[in-house]
Amino acid sequence: MAFSKEHRRIAELKNIERHHGFMDVDGATIQECAEFIMTPVENEETRQNAKNISSTFGNVIAWLINVSSAKKEISGVNEKQLLSLYLCLAQAPYNGSEMKYTLHTFDKDNPIDQKMMKDLRKLKLDEEDTGMEKEPDRVLQVSVDGEVLAMYFPKWKCFVPGVRFPQSEKCCKVPEEFMAGNPHITKRCRALLTNLIAKGANAKVLGKVLDYIGGALTDAEMELYRAEPAETLPEEVIKYIQETSAKADPLAVCNYMGSSVSEKVLRQPVLINTGTRCLSDINDTFGEISARLIVIPPVQNVRSIKEAGYKFARETVNGIPKWIEFRARLDGELCHKIYAAGKSGFRICQPDNYIDMAYMVPEGILAKYNYLVQGSAAGAITNDNLETRWNVFPEDPGSSVIRLTSNQYDGDWEIHQRSLRIERMELCDREGNVLGTIVMPKILTPERKNQKMYLSLDPAGATSVRLKSIEGSGKSEAISYENLTFPLTPTATTEFNQTLERRLMDSGESGTHFDSLLQQFFPETMGNWSALMVESRIWKPDEQVLFAALKDSPGTMTEAMTNIGVISNMKEVLTRSNLKVRDRQLISMALKQYIGIMILEGILALAREGFSVPYNNLEFMISYPENGSGEGITKQLLDIIRGAIEMVNEYLLPEAQLEEGHNITFCSESEAAAVWHQLNPPGNVFIGEGVALGSLDIGYSTSDFSLRVNGKLYLSSVPYAAQRVTNGTLAKVYEGGNAAALMRCFSGGSRELKKQAEDAIRQAMASRQGELYERLGFNLSLNRLFTECRFQVTSVNADEFQMKVQELTEARLNIGIPAYACTIVRALKDEALAEDGEILLGPVGKGSLALNNTAPGFADRFTSRLYEEINYLLKSDPSFEGAEYTGRIRLLTNNDTEKLSVAQGMIDMKEHTHTRAEIMVQGEPTEHYLDVLYGSGMDADNEAKEQFRDELAGLSRHATKAAQQEKQSELYEQAFGKLIGDYTYQKFEEAFERFGYTGIEEAIMDTGVLDSQIARTVEENFDNLRAQLQQQSEELIMATPFVEEEMLCGAMIDLALKRISLFEEP
Repeated sequence: MAFSKEHRRIAELKNIERHHGFMDVDGATIQECAEFIMTPVENEETRQNAKNISSTFGNVIAWLINVSSAKKEISGVNEKQLLSLYLCLAQAPYNGSEMKYTLHTFDKDNPIDQKMMKDLRKLKLDEEDTGMEKEPDRVLQVSVDGEVLAMYFPKWKCFVPGVRFPQSEKCCKVPEEFMAGNPHITKRCRALLTNLIAKGANAKVLGKVLDYIGGALTDAEMELYRAEPAETLPEEVIKYIQETSAKADPLAVCNYMGSSVSEKVLRQPVLINTGTRCLSDINDTFGEISARLIVIPPVQNVRSIKEAGYKFARETVNGIPKWIEFRARLDGELCHKIYAAGKSGFRICQPDNYIDMAYMVPEGILAKYNYLVQGSAAGAITNDNLETRWNVFPEDPGSSVIRLTSNQYDGDWEIHQRSLRIERMELCDREGNVLGTIVMPKILTPERKNQKMYLSLDPAGATSVRLKSIEGSGKSEAISYENLTFPLTPTATTEFNQTLERRLMDSGESGTHFDSLLQQFFPETMGNWSALMVESRIWKPDEQVLFAALKDSPGTMTEAMTNIGVISNMKEVLTRSNLKVRDRQLISMALKQYIGIMILEGILALAREGFSVPYNNLEFMISYPENGSGEGITKQLLDIIRGAIEMVNEYLLPEAQLEEGHNITFCSESEAAAVWHQLNPPGNVFIGEGVALGSLDIGYSTSDFSLRVNGKLYLSSVPYAAQRVTNGTLAKVYEGGNAAALMRCFSGGSRELKKQAEDAIRQAMASRQGELYERLGFNLSLNRLFTECRFQVTSVNADEFQMKVQELTEARLNIGIPAYACTIVRALKDEALAEDGEILLGPVGKGSLALNNTAPGFADRFTSRLYEEINYLLKSDPSFEGAEYTGRIRLLTNNDTEKLSVAQGMIDMKEHTHTRAEIMVQGEPTEHYLDVLYGSGMDADNEAKEQFRDELAGLSRHATKAAQQEKQSELYEQAFGKLIGDYTYQKFEEAFERFGYTGIEEAIMDTGVLDSQIARTVEENFDNLRAQLQQQSEELIMATPFVEEEMLCGAMIDLALKRISLFEEP
């Protein structure tokens, strides 16, 4: 202990005699003796010891003196204690510690407290008042989790460590190690010190600490901390600070930096458990804690969330972080908050998933928006079963909620159909308390493209084609709708992918070709919503999904509808005359939805690229089969297409709607194929204006023929194509369970595909539902095989099955000859085609590859039969007496193996207007049907004819248009009945000899001649076959006016081929 040399009594004692080194001080009180002790200010070169200071606040005074020392060896220890204190205060929000500021008031009746108050009144530092003398009866202290750590020192406008702080567990013994592992706390500590100094705290002492840990933060960095919620202090604390420290900021003193008074930031966040890894990039305001834990912005009542960011504790409990730090600009205002998990941890929930089915489609297009809503598949992580719901904004009182189920998969889901796009979603608990908010990303308005976009759709029987092409680009490709369906809420990647597989359309590259498969979903109730893309989807299964489904549904469409809700090959099904009325309505609606979805998907996808009807730079083309009569499949398809457009327009704003003849054009398949053929001739063949080109487009459900010659185009369509020519033939040849033998027709492709296809075909063969070629397991498996493999039955090593395939294929190809001949005869009668003019027959489409699956010499046999039928029709017309066609008919190779001719041909018609030819519409068949029904010439019942004409004319007003159409349909049906009733075996035999026989000699086909089997089967079963035709073949027979009797022959051949036994001797 050192004595003060300046004290009067100590100076007197210097001259007094010492007794063994001791001096006597008579009459001195204890208080006076305390004054003998040297005061701290008297030796700045010495580290002060509190024991040398005769004050109850000696520890504080010594600490203050030491930390203020210019010598590092003196100040260093105290500076680290000061640093540790502020690190502890900076850490408190992350730990969830309770940081409490309280005034300790001394007891005036307590002697010790009396002494402390006396010391406070005269406590000085650097011979200056400290401010504590102004409130000597109390001191301000801060506690963390109930432990007092520091005392407020008014002179410095900051807290200083308490006496016991160095021994506290909260004091960092090695701050450097702590800061290295906790950079976020270090930065917050820098912010606290920066703020304190800026608000007038002791820059000399605090500045040294601040410099040691990285220096002051910039104003830009401090903006984040000022964005924290403004805290409140007890009034007495504020008053104390203001009384003891001039111009001090109480909040800064108490380490509160925030000034935000916004009530938008919530007190606690909620975590969303997605079960497995969450899909990335859903919303840039989400925070990914782990693979399955997501935090959404813990805010409410906001319309804009920008610059959202999160930090998470590395330390977790069961994967849940101990703290979360959130920042964002909310409606333009920066907000920042630290959340501590505390002992109970953060709350976790598994809310419903919301998926936007028109994601990022720009404004100005849609009048209705669909959102798929389904329960989360994630299991609970904790026992805290937090029930939640989403409130969506803006509110839409007119919205519909459609609960749906699927026949293929268990579970249900909802489609929320709204007239207002969702802009904001609030997650709420059962009581309605907001737990977090999602604001949808801004919908960008794409720049309007100057070029026009064409979208062509060829809805076919088995495989449909959709192409897009920018005007003048010369390039056609698939539309891309990446993320056109996309989650709005945190959703697991696996769950989203499963939803796409089971309930939605693809969310990526669509491809140009896709199967004609529609999967229907079933609403729990009926309502006034738009059904398109709600009650069905275009089904695009991969091989695994397809063949798994076919195991359960190898049979007919009815079975598939029951088991998996899938309707296949709608266009082909509509060509069947034996469809029940209810089934025809069902299939027609399915095809409307299929076509409508094709169109609507294109509208949504292309709008995001800057092409739309409001921009006047988007145009659609849709193909349909034109048979020349306007009835049958032609009428059905046109009605269906128009119905599909109506369904699409339900979704569109008035300015974005489709209008026939304005922004959507209907094109006959035959015309489109003819234009494509002219621009893409096979081999080195020249096709110009003077060349007669017959394009034979054998699709899956219809064979569409066009003859283009001298600027004129003649069209026809027959509902008899690949599904019966090829699939029907394969079904007949291999129907005895020879699936393995059938697989020998396919080379290439994966082994797995062939194995799955063989299994599915075998199951289909075992089914007894309907015709084999109509069973899903058979025809869908063949579709995949035709796409992925090479089909060939004409090799030199063809087995007996493959040789039978060649025979039956040729027999079925002959069935369309009368329609092709009739079309050519029309051109001859119009003198567009010279009697000696050459005709080039160019097959297109995948179905036309059937021509390659025939016996040697087929081309000569086929053209010979066509030639004979042409001349028969010429001779049968009295007005064309003596005419004979002598020109050459050449069958060219198929150069459209990818089935692009129709879809691309429609684009070519727009791009190359000079290629358009004048379509020669076949005359109204009413007079022909009257001739069939009432006779012609001298034997005609002219009175009945005239009566019908008068009745028809009387219905020509707009108000009776429907009745007029019904009257014409009645005539059509009566004519069909008369044709069937008057048909005889002799008529069949005459036609069969002209075009129906194959003419394959037994020397060529070792399996024997087919023609005699067909003729004998028809003769022996004629009446029964004719009755069957009346029930099942009206569409085929009536497809081409003026050659119905010839088509009757073809229909007879088709039925006979189903009845004969192929592998028995005729």
